[in-house]
This record gives sequence, structure tokens and C-alpha cells, in this order.
Amino acid sequence: MRSKVDKDGSTALHLAAFNGHINVVAYLIEKKKIDVNKVDNIGQTALHYAAAKDHKEVVQYLVQNKNLVLNKNVMIEGVPHSPIELAVRCGKHEIADFLRRVVVERYDDVCGFCREAQFIQDNPDKKPYFFDCCLKVMHAECALGLKQHGYGNCLNCRKPHQWRI
Repeated sequence: MRSKVDKDGSTALHLAAFNGHINVVAYLIEKKKIDVNKVDNIGQTALHYAAAKDHKEVVQYLVQNKNLVLNKNVMIEGVPHSPIELAVRCGKHEIADFLRRVVVERYDDVCGFCREAQFIQDNPDKKPYFFDCCLKVMHAECALGLKQHGYGNCLNCRKPHQWRI
């Protein structure tokens, strides 16, 4: 179903997730078949809003949807942020930890920065780096790119990176 959007590109699903209205979120997805991955004008999905606003019940509901793209990024200050990073940026660490566990269960071989899936199998010449602090796997070149752009602290926990091959 094609959903109506407001001037910011937000759908009713974005607004329901932002406000923590779990019953409305469920209705829009199940009955109205609203696309759970629809982005607004700044690239955020309903999951971004629910995570940033600490609406745990909505986040838990959204991640159960088999069509949800968990690792969709929104650009903030020139750096891509997933719902996990946005939750951390907003101080919603319990939500971030929950989403990290979900991502690890579903995508144990996804680069933590560029989100390229299955890079270990598809690109055996790319040695992954790991964030010790957040258990995030990254391409060596993505980690180097972060470092070159002055991001010496982890985007999740804000501690200095503990790089390890």
C-alpha cells in the first residue's frame, strides 16, 4: 500500500512509532500493509524513531517483522547512523543493546559501518577489524576511513576504539 506522507516525508507509521503507539503501529503494518522500511525526508524509518524515543515495545514489535531492514542508515553530520547508533546518540542504551543482540543474531557477518552483508565470505581478501567494546565487525578500509575522519571513539559506546584483527 502506498502511504500518505506529510511535508517531512513522515507516514502515519513514523508518527505512531515516534509517539510509542504500539497498537497503531501494529494496525498500520498488519492491516494497512504500510512499508516498515519507508524512510522520511531525512532517511529515518519507524525503527529509527522508536529507538531514539526509547519506545521498547514498538522496537520489539518492529524487529519481529521479517521485511524490516535492521541496518538502514540515516546520515547525521556526514556519518551514517543505524537505529542502534541513533539510540546511543540519544542516550537510549537499553534499546541499543537490544538492537545489537538482534543484529548479531541476524547479521553476524555485516560490516558495522557500510553494512555490506556477507563480506567475510564474499571478500576473503578484506580482513575484518573488530570493535572490542561493541563486538562490531568492520572492513579494514571502513575502520581506516572512520579513523581518518577523526572518529577515534566508537559510534556506539563512545569509548576509544579497541581495534583488533
